[in-house]
Amino acid sequence: MRGFASESLSGLGLLLALACACSHPHTLTQPNKLSPLPALHRGPLTDYVPAAGLRWLLVGWPKALAQSPELSTEMNRLLSKEKLDAFATSSGVDLRALPEGCIAGFDYGTLYLGRTGTDNDLVRKRFEARLVTDPIIRSSRQDLWRVTGLVANTPESLLTVAHDFAAFAVGDPLLARIVEAFAVGRFKKSKPALAGAALATLPRDLSEAPLRFYAPGPFTNEWARAAGGVLARALAIGAAITLPSSSVIHVRVVISGAFGPDLERTRSHLLDTWSNLELSAIGHLLRLQDTLEPASIAVLDDLATINVSFPVSALMQGLSAAVIDDVATLMGNAPSVGAHPADLK
Repeated sequence: MRGFASESLSGLGLLLALACACSHPHTLTQPNKLSPLPALHRGPLTDYVPAAGLRWLLVGWPKALAQSPELSTEMNRLLSKEKLDAFATSSGVDLRALPEGCIAGFDYGTLYLGRTGTDNDLVRKRFEARLVTDPIIRSSRQDLWRVTGLVANTPESLLTVAHDFAAFAVGDPLLARIVEAFAVGRFKKSKPALAGAALATLPRDLSEAPLRFYAPGPFTNEWARAAGGVLARALAIGAAITLPSSSVIHVRVVISGAFGPDLERTRSHLLDTWSNLELSAIGHLLRLQDTLEPASIAVLDDLATINVSFPVSALMQGLSAAVIDDVATLMGNAPSVGAHPADLK
């Protein structure tokens, strides 16, 4: 539970900040220039993230979030302009300019995707320069390239789709192959993240928020006992962050599952859980008690919802205090599994 919470919270800090195994010889597979190729799939970045094996998912629109002056000012607590400039120089990706970004956590690796809108040649060259082994390069067509190698002792892979997006797989090279398979339309049985059995039970309008978090169930061990056992009956958790004004952050948390027949008891458990979280050490660190008004909680047979609003400055200061070290680590790991086996043949 602690690792899941730490990874997802750190990922949230990184994604907000965006707003402001091989040693083989160099190998290159050239695309066949004579064969006509079908169009690549074009869709939201979540279309390229597999549902199978997914632990958590963060999706956001950094460029849109950066339009909030107060939020951008608070983002400097997490990552300074100098650090973001250095990252852009070393990686070829300016995180602040991305219209869409995505981070997905799996058991054996992490997947980073960014909507660059460029030909991604510079991104690929900078990635190859970071490798400590000779890169293995694969390209089945002129507009799609996959590069794999080692960065320090960690296997990393880069997949670029020209004039669209770049995907970095850290720890598990298979993740880049899965993204490629979704891009070329090879998958027939595996589903993307938001179409998976768990996350598909969440409201579709979550995707309209500029920053979202998802976690598929089932939830076991400590998580199953959380909220008076409510999460033991949950299928998935989703959270949407919006900015109704330049100084307010609104958080909407939704939990899908089977919560009847005693809905009021479930609501009471959620209310107690939120109150305890506010008073906990992490609640004080994140300044969760600085709400603009008491949290609103509603429970239906198949969906529980928590709505709460915070001052931008209070919540961001708390988030900065909680994750600044982890965000720095993620920035070092970020660019500086579980598909159906039959689909990879």
